[in-house]
Amino acid sequence: MDNTKNKYAMDKKNKGSLTITKWIVFTTLGWLIGLISAILIADLLDKINLDFFGLGLGITTGIGLMQWIVLRRHTTINYKWMWLTIAGMGSSFLLFNIILVILKALDFKVEMDGAPAMITIIMAVALGSFLTGQFQSKLLKKNNFTNTDGWVLYSFLAWTTCSIFISVYFVCMNNVFHLAFTTVGKLMNLVAFLLIGPILGYISGKKILTILHTP
Repeated sequence: MDNTKNKYAMDKKNKGSLTITKWIVFTTLGWLIGLISAILIADLLDKINLDFFGLGLGITTGIGLMQWIVLRRHTTINYKWMWLTIAGMGSSFLLFNIILVILKALDFKVEMDGAPAMITIIMAVALGSFLTGQFQSKLLKKNNFTNTDGWVLYSFLAWTTCSIFISVYFVCMNNVFHLAFTTVGKLMNLVAFLLIGPILGYISGKKILTILHTP
């Protein structure tokens, strides 16, 4: 009986040991995996004019997967976290992709380059992050986490901040400083891309820890 109680106490302690550092690291790994996946998936879906959807699908698959892996080590949250992340962001990117396809079919001149592309990405991410936050919030409640108020907002802020950051950065690099294709510019691009994971992890991590660590 005592051994059972000790085991339960130890499991409970281990499940409550998620830290902001772990969340940031796993989210960053998910971002890097997502980038590679996005390139591969977007290239495949480009044949049916769904490359924009492939971009969002790849990135969110990587992030959703790695966040679920770290969550399952410390909580009772299951694989649905990954699928809900994909569903929320993926549906938004698919919607915008379909709109782009329709506009092109109607002979509208749609330039998916520079500022128009960045604005489209920001809008898709904003909608997707809101949907993702809603889906994940319901999952958290089903797992008996009651302090979920504000998770939708944090999800929105985390994803949208990253999309605005990278969009503004590339517009400035291309149109203002004209450094995008220089050696210095390429190094700066790499750093900018690597920063997305930690930014996303830090903003969302501040709230997820509050939710998970609240009795």
